[in-house]
Amino acid sequence: IIAISGSGETNTIVSAAKIAKNRGSKVLAVTSYPESTLGKLSDAYVFVKGRTKKEVDDENYMKRQIHGNYTSLTPLGTAFELTTLVFLDAIVSELMEKMQQTESDLKARHTVLE
Repeated sequence: IIAISGSGETNTIVSAAKIAKNRGSKVLAVTSYPESTLGKLSDAYVFVKGRTKKEVDDENYMKRQIHGNYTSLTPLGTAFELTTLVFLDAIVSELMEKMQQTESDLKARHTVLE
C-alpha cells in the first residue's frame, strides 16, 4: 500500500496503513515526516519536502523570516500535495513507457467507484 500523508499523522491514513500491515502488506509512506507514526510503521518511505499543516505557525512567521528560516506561504499542506502529485504523475509516466502502455490502456482498466 502507498500511504500518503504530509504530517504522517492523518488518522485515516495511519489506520489504513496499520490494517494493511496486520494483513501482511508492505507499506510505503510518502511523507514530509519519516519519524512520524506513519513513517515508523512503514517498510520504506519517500521523503517529500513540503510545508504541511504541521508547520502552520502564523505567530512566528516574521521571526522565522528574520532568522533566515524561510517557509512557503502556501496554505496548510498545499506545497506537499502539489509536489507529491507531480512526483507520482512522473512515476506513472515512467511506468507507462517502460511497460509500453498508453493512456487508453489505463482507462480500460480504471475502476470508477462512483
